[in-house]
Amino acid sequence: ISSPSRHLAKPMLRYGLPLAGAAIPQILNLRLDQILIGAFLPSYQLGLYAVAVSWSGAVFLAPNAIGNVLSTQADFRIVSTDALSGVASVLARFDNQDFAPVQNSQVSVSKLPDGEHTISYYAIDRVANHETPHIVHFYLDRLPPVVKSQVIGDLYMSPDGPRYVSPRSQIKLTATDNKIGVQGITYQFEKQPFESYGQPFILPAQSGAAKLQYRATDRLGNTSDIAVLPYTMDLTSPQTSYRIVGPSYRERSDIYIT
Repeated sequence: ISSPSRHLAKPMLRYGLPLAGAAIPQILNLRLDQILIGAFLPSYQLGLYAVAVSWSGAVFLAPNAIGNVLSTQADFRIVSTDALSGVASVLARFDNQDFAPVQNSQVSVSKLPDGEHTISYYAIDRVANHETPHIVHFYLDRLPPVVKSQVIGDLYMSPDGPRYVSPRSQIKLTATDNKIGVQGITYQFEKQPFESYGQPFILPAQSGAAKLQYRATDRLGNTSDIAVLPYTMDLTSPQTSYRIVGPSYRERSDIYIT
């Protein structure tokens, strides 16, 4: 190895010093936050901050997610930082799809089918350094709860279709969810607002045909289609009478028959 050439020192300095000076504003911009924090906080807290912001990438779940169970309204928000040359691009993919650039730091899950999935993501800086891909496992829950109704007490199912109930009949609603759990059940009578279901209730004592509508929502906001329970409220008691067939004789309130 040859010794440094002294006659090259001046031209190298003349070329290199302006470049070094040009990098100072960028370094200050990248480190300004740490300079300010170091001026007001102890070195220990500055160290914690420096470690936190040195993460090359992070992924955040928007609302509509509980743990790693997501609804179709959720999305991934992916951010990346690079302390030197800066981030050139961030790429992501679902499952075994091809990697694609992340637009506006956001990746939607709305087009994925129900079930288990993965999202992989990584960043590339301005000098082509590739980050090792990160992988997050999650479950996309598209399915709403299954809700059922049951008549407790007086009930007659007519062979020709109508469901007859009485003012003593009660309605019980139940719902089950395949993954995240049921948030609640709501119901309504015709032209009435939906209200929350808590326990079995008595139907309105209004004679004639009517219907009850009900639905259930899971903890991610997936809501079932409205189910309908048609019924006919029977408020009329039977009317019974008699007549005598054959020879008879009535005297005042007495009736004689043979």
